[in-house]
Amino acid sequence: MPVVSFKQLIYIGSAFLIVSAAYIYKTYNPLEVGFFPRCPFHTLTGFLCPGCGSQRALHHLLNGNIALALDKNALFLIALPYISFGAFLDLKNNCNSKLIQIRKTLYGTSAIWIVLSIIIIFWLVRNLL
Repeated sequence: MPVVSFKQLIYIGSAFLIVSAAYIYKTYNPLEVGFFPRCPFHTLTGFLCPGCGSQRALHHLLNGNIALALDKNALFLIALPYISFGAFLDLKNNCNSKLIQIRKTLYGTSAIWIVLSIIIIFWLVRNLL
């Protein structure tokens, strides 16, 4: 009988949670159902935070409506491949020197400051326009 390691259990549990969340977000529109969390920043200030609209964007993306997803939160949609690639690099056990260099370039200290700057600019622009 095969023994499942703790790491494998974490992967299985994470996959289950991701598939379950994807099903919920595909099936239910966050605008029409009350059990999705509301943004506390928007509730308190009336301004949009960088994440506002992400739940609706995910709903539209999972239902194949990319234009509406971009309209709800373009930064979220653009960031998904970046975040996914970072997760892939974290899960990959044996990275060759080229992947290590790519990781340092895309997720190093300079990249963190660039990403933070993009988030702040997006935050300001979406509230000023």
